[in-house]
Amino acid sequence: MDESSGSTGGSVESEVCQFNDEDLLVSVFLKNKNSVTTGGSSTWNSKPMNPKGRSRSHIRSLKTVPRHSQKRAWSSRGSRTVFSWLLHSGVVTLNEVIQLRHPEDDAMLKEAILIRDGLICLCCNEIFSVSEFESHAGMTSKWPTMNLVLESGKPLALCQLEAWSEEYKARKVPLESSQIDEGDDLCGLCGLEGELVWCDNCPATFHQACLSEQLPVGDWYCPQCRCLTCWDVVNDKDPSRTPGTLKCSMCKHRYHETCLNGKYANIDFTSGNWFCGESCYELCRGLQSRLGLRNHLSGEISWRLLRCINGDRKAYSPAFVALKAECNSKLAVAITLLEEYFLEMVDKKTKIDMIPQAIYNWGSEFNRLNFEGFYTVVLEKKDIVVSVASIRIHGVQVAELPFIATCSKFHGQGMCRLLVSSIEMMLKSLAVKKLAVPAATPELVDMWTNKFGFQHLNEDDRRSLRRVNLMLLPGSTWLLKTL
Repeated sequence: MDESSGSTGGSVESEVCQFNDEDLLVSVFLKNKNSVTTGGSSTWNSKPMNPKGRSRSHIRSLKTVPRHSQKRAWSSRGSRTVFSWLLHSGVVTLNEVIQLRHPEDDAMLKEAILIRDGLICLCCNEIFSVSEFESHAGMTSKWPTMNLVLESGKPLALCQLEAWSEEYKARKVPLESSQIDEGDDLCGLCGLEGELVWCDNCPATFHQACLSEQLPVGDWYCPQCRCLTCWDVVNDKDPSRTPGTLKCSMCKHRYHETCLNGKYANIDFTSGNWFCGESCYELCRGLQSRLGLRNHLSGEISWRLLRCINGDRKAYSPAFVALKAECNSKLAVAITLLEEYFLEMVDKKTKIDMIPQAIYNWGSEFNRLNFEGFYTVVLEKKDIVVSVASIRIHGVQVAELPFIATCSKFHGQGMCRLLVSSIEMMLKSLAVKKLAVPAATPELVDMWTNKFGFQHLNEDDRRSLRRVNLMLLPGSTWLLKTL
């Protein structure tokens, strides 16, 4: 790839790749359409033990299975747009008439025919994206889809939320309480099986060698269950043991209120969130202010920051409904791109597929599967999603980028380079200090280090990252870049 293509200010059309965009897929589980994985049982014989001698007889791990078994698979041959997704979902029909109405007096401004690639204006027969169609009618708004309605009078945003409801039901896997009671079966630091140590406050388990610490006699607690100030346990389930416990809504670190001595009091009363300091508070505000908004780069290329929005739409303002419709429908499109290139990464214990878990920022009682902090960044050409990346920001210290993919139609055009550059610029503007990526092969290690400026972890990096809940990708090498 031309090194100049890393800049977001240059012409997209002039960028030339010297390596394939799919080389930037940084998970070990690359999709091979001709491969078949059996997901067979492990040959490990060791049984995980906790400090008190409890053991488990069943060894479970991550398995990969081909995605061709999924029902109603969305064809990758068409354009990846929200309209294409809505048509596939069946909530709208091809060539249906759609109207642009004024938000104040509900007067009809323009009519168009809905197709997979956009809207065909009935006055000029030109194909427009949603924002272009609004501009064509002489109007500009923050959420243009909120002004689009079907000829029947049904708002397009309602169609988006109906389709999202079906997507949620199809994707979400319920977690049984018995799975939590059993504890985990993989090390929370390396993601591998073996003889494991239990945390006495959560289901997490670890290899003692990965912990780099001596186990005490009696109870032992994992890094995610300890106060970041005093390093003693923070017990959310039994507040009587550790009263006044707090968890930062941004970096997810836990604290004792007494350890803070009142020096941090950043509470967002509108959402009930608590932040451990001004940096996490401002970081969260900065991310929220960017959600769903189009950021123009050059020509027809733009990028958006997305996050899955949950909650009952009846309880919130029209602006919240617009944000939820925009983010969730774009994410439903973006996930199909990642699924074109990555094998299904299903955790055997919980049956959770890690790609939807990350894209839809769903939580879990298991720390290694708790992806509530994930955001998605998409690169678009008009309304077509051409490149997707998943990121998680662990406060201002570090962010991780475990997944990235580009649509095959746009390979060799510098789209991945442009997306990575946009992500780095956004993180810099939010005062995030470092970006971490996993590399699955020596070739990818060379690419990230030689072409993107990443470096191998030193001992201080490894020590600090042990306190961060990075995604577990066994076999990958983590690299770090100072922004």
